Amino acid sequence: MCLDIGLIDKLITVLIHDDIDVKKEAIWALSNATQHALGHQLEQIVQKQGLTALSAMLSLNDPKVLVVAMEGIENILKSG
Repeated sequence: MCLDIGLIDKLITVLIHDDIDVKKEAIWALSNATQHALGHQLEQIVQKQGLTALSAMLSLNDPKVLVVAMEGIENILKSG
């Protein structure tokens, strides 16, 4: 998965430090990564501050971004 090659780390960095247009693309990728991840993979995403990064996107005034961020958060929370 993306965790093995360091992609999740890069996405989280983008979500924290990059401009809004790049963040919009990264949020899709991170949310998609949570969709089919196993429990231990979701745990790693949370440990790498993925939940924090997804939550930070909730402050944007873009309905599509909000939905995607909430879907990623939901996927993580469903795993327990």
